Amino acid sequence: MIGVGVIAVATIAVRHIGVLVFSLASVAGQLLGAVVLDVFTPGRGPSVATFASIAITFLALVLVTHPRFRRAEPGHAPTES
Repeated sequence: MIGVGVIAVATIAVRHIGVLVFSLASVAGQLLGAVVLDVFTPGRGPSVATFASIAITFLALVLVTHPRFRRAEPGHAPTES
């Protein structure tokens, strides 16, 4: 039943924020969760490459959600800023 709820929420979210933002946010959340688990469990911790990849993913998420880089909605004229 949890899977059905996840798919329902994903469908609603994609309708509002788009597939790209949803996908990047999902990947960023999974990476962050994985690093938290790696840091707080015994064993070798995350590498510098892991932290760099997380930073790149979050940078991409910030760029695609920034208003300056978003396309105008259909039916709306672009605004000058």
